[in-house]
Amino acid sequence: MNIEHLFTEKTTINLSVVKLHNQKINKTIFNQLITLSPFNRIFSLGESVKFLGFVNDKIQWILWTDDISIYKYQLRKLKEFCHFDLDSGEISDFTKIYPYYELQYFNKSSYRDDTYDEVEKLYLILSQEERSRLEEKQRFIVEVIDKLTQRQIFI
Repeated sequence: MNIEHLFTEKTTINLSVVKLHNQKINKTIFNQLITLSPFNRIFSLGESVKFLGFVNDKIQWILWTDDISIYKYQLRKLKEFCHFDLDSGEISDFTKIYPYYELQYFNKSSYRDDTYDEVEKLYLILSQEERSRLEEKQRFIVEVIDKLTQRQIFI
Protein backbone atom coordinates (compact mmCIF):
# COMPACT_ATOMS: atom_id res chain seq x y z
CA MET A 1 0.00 0.00 0.00
CA ASN A 2 1.39 3.37 -1.04
CA ILE A 3 0.79 6.05 1.57
CA GLU A 4 2.75 8.84 -0.14
CA HIS A 5 -0.50 10.46 -1.34
CA LEU A 6 -1.46 11.04 2.32
CA PHE A 7 1.38 13.51 2.83
CA THR A 8 1.91 16.93 1.32
CA GLU A 9 4.89 19.22 1.16
CA LYS A 10 2.90 22.45 1.15
CA THR A 11 -0.32 23.22 2.95
CA THR A 12 -2.12 26.45 3.67
CA ILE A 13 -4.22 26.51 6.81
CA ASN A 14 -6.34 29.43 7.93
CA LEU A 15 -6.18 30.02 11.67
CA SER A 16 -8.91 31.83 13.55
CA VAL A 17 -7.80 34.39 16.09
CA VAL A 18 -10.09 36.34 18.39
CA LYS A 19 -9.04 39.83 19.40
CA LEU A 20 -10.32 41.91 22.25
CA HIS A 21 -9.50 45.62 21.89
CA ASN A 22 -7.00 44.74 19.15
CA GLN A 23 -5.19 42.29 21.43
CA LYS A 24 -5.23 38.58 20.69
CA ILE A 25 -7.01 36.59 23.38
CA ASN A 26 -4.37 34.60 25.18
CA LYS A 27 -4.63 31.87 27.79
CA THR A 28 -4.74 34.34 30.69
CA ILE A 29 -7.65 36.28 29.21
CA PHE A 30 -9.40 33.07 28.12
CA ASN A 31 -9.30 31.73 31.68
CA GLN A 32 -11.02 34.88 32.92
CA LEU A 33 -13.97 34.68 30.53
CA ILE A 34 -17.35 34.11 32.16
CA THR A 35 -18.77 30.64 31.60
CA LEU A 36 -22.29 31.04 30.26
CA SER A 37 -24.43 29.04 27.87
CA PRO A 38 -25.53 30.69 24.62
CA PHE A 39 -28.79 28.76 25.08
CA ASN A 40 -31.39 29.20 27.79
CA ARG A 41 -32.51 26.30 30.03
CA ILE A 42 -34.82 24.92 27.34
CA PHE A 43 -32.09 25.12 24.68
CA SER A 44 -33.44 28.09 22.77
CA LEU A 45 -30.81 30.45 21.43
CA GLY A 46 -30.60 34.04 22.59
CA GLU A 47 -31.35 36.75 20.02
CA SER A 48 -27.95 38.42 19.77
CA VAL A 49 -25.76 35.30 20.06
CA LYS A 50 -22.89 35.05 17.60
CA PHE A 51 -20.56 32.06 17.68
CA LEU A 52 -16.85 32.75 17.28
CA GLY A 53 -15.65 29.15 17.26
CA PHE A 54 -14.23 26.67 19.72
CA VAL A 55 -11.05 26.37 21.75
CA ASN A 56 -9.46 23.01 22.46
CA ASP A 57 -7.96 23.42 25.94
CA LYS A 58 -8.01 20.12 27.87
CA ILE A 59 -11.74 20.26 27.16
CA GLN A 60 -13.48 21.92 24.23
CA TRP A 61 -14.99 25.34 24.83
CA ILE A 62 -17.38 27.33 22.67
CA LEU A 63 -16.54 31.01 22.37
CA TRP A 64 -19.51 33.24 21.71
CA THR A 65 -20.56 36.84 22.04
CA ASP A 66 -23.74 38.81 22.55
CA ASP A 67 -22.13 41.95 21.05
CA ILE A 68 -21.36 43.19 24.57
CA SER A 69 -19.08 40.52 26.05
CA ILE A 70 -17.31 37.32 25.10
CA TYR A 71 -18.25 34.13 26.91
CA LYS A 72 -17.13 30.52 26.96
CA TYR A 73 -19.17 27.37 27.45
CA GLN A 74 -18.29 23.68 27.57
CA LEU A 75 -19.12 22.00 24.28
CA ARG A 76 -19.70 18.72 26.14
CA LYS A 77 -22.79 20.14 27.83
CA LEU A 78 -24.44 20.86 24.50
CA LYS A 79 -23.50 17.41 23.24
CA GLU A 80 -25.21 15.83 26.27
CA PHE A 81 -28.51 17.34 25.17
CA CYS A 82 -28.25 16.87 21.43
CA HIS A 83 -27.16 13.24 21.71
CA PHE A 84 -29.65 12.27 24.41
CA ASP A 85 -31.63 9.25 23.18
CA LEU A 86 -35.30 10.15 23.49
CA ASP A 87 -36.28 6.52 22.82
CA SER A 88 -34.27 4.73 25.46
CA GLY A 89 -33.20 7.53 27.81
CA GLU A 90 -34.52 7.68 31.34
CA ILE A 91 -36.55 10.55 32.73
CA SER A 92 -34.21 11.06 35.67
CA ASP A 93 -31.23 11.48 33.32
CA PHE A 94 -33.08 13.84 31.00
CA THR A 95 -34.30 16.11 33.79
CA LYS A 96 -30.67 16.71 34.79
CA ILE A 97 -30.10 18.51 31.48
CA TYR A 98 -33.61 19.76 30.64
CA PRO A 99 -36.08 21.29 33.10
CA TYR A 100 -38.89 18.89 33.94
CA TYR A 101 -41.44 21.68 34.26
CA GLU A 102 -41.23 22.22 30.51
CA LEU A 103 -42.64 18.75 29.85
CA GLN A 104 -46.42 18.55 29.74
CA TYR A 105 -46.53 15.32 31.71
CA PHE A 106 -45.08 16.97 34.78
CA ASN A 107 -47.75 19.65 34.69
CA LYS A 108 -50.57 17.11 34.90
CA SER A 109 -52.17 16.18 38.19
CA SER A 110 -51.20 12.52 37.71
CA TYR A 111 -47.59 13.49 38.37
CA ARG A 112 -48.59 14.87 41.73
CA ASP A 113 -50.00 11.43 42.54
CA ASP A 114 -46.46 9.97 42.44
CA THR A 115 -46.93 8.14 39.14
CA TYR A 116 -43.50 9.41 38.16
CA ASP A 117 -41.94 6.51 40.05
CA GLU A 118 -43.81 4.03 37.86
CA VAL A 119 -42.50 5.54 34.62
CA GLU A 120 -38.82 5.31 33.81
CA LYS A 121 -38.37 5.84 30.07
CA LEU A 122 -38.72 9.35 28.69
CA TYR A 123 -40.57 8.28 25.54
CA LEU A 124 -43.46 7.05 27.70
CA ILE A 125 -44.31 10.55 28.89
CA LEU A 126 -43.53 12.71 25.84
CA SER A 127 -46.37 13.93 23.71
CA GLN A 128 -45.74 13.88 19.95
CA GLU A 129 -45.54 17.67 19.99
CA GLU A 130 -42.94 17.66 22.76
CA ARG A 131 -40.92 14.97 21.05
CA SER A 132 -40.93 16.90 17.75
CA ARG A 133 -39.88 20.08 19.52
CA LEU A 134 -37.02 18.33 21.34
CA GLU A 135 -35.84 16.58 18.17
CA GLU A 136 -35.80 19.90 16.31
CA LYS A 137 -33.72 21.47 19.08
CA GLN A 138 -31.34 18.50 19.00
CA ARG A 139 -30.93 18.79 15.21
CA PHE A 140 -30.27 22.52 15.48
CA ILE A 141 -27.58 22.06 18.13
CA VAL A 142 -25.94 19.30 16.06
CA GLU A 143 -25.75 21.77 13.15
CA VAL A 144 -24.24 24.43 15.41
CA ILE A 145 -21.64 21.96 16.72
CA ASP A 146 -20.78 20.85 13.17
CA LYS A 147 -20.13 24.47 12.17
CA LEU A 148 -18.20 25.17 15.36
CA THR A 149 -15.82 22.27 14.81
CA GLN A 150 -14.81 23.90 11.53
CA ARG A 151 -13.83 27.09 13.38
CA GLN A 152 -11.12 26.20 15.85
CA ILE A 153 -9.60 29.19 17.60
CA PHE A 154 -6.01 29.01 18.76
CA ILE A 155 -4.99 30.86 21.89
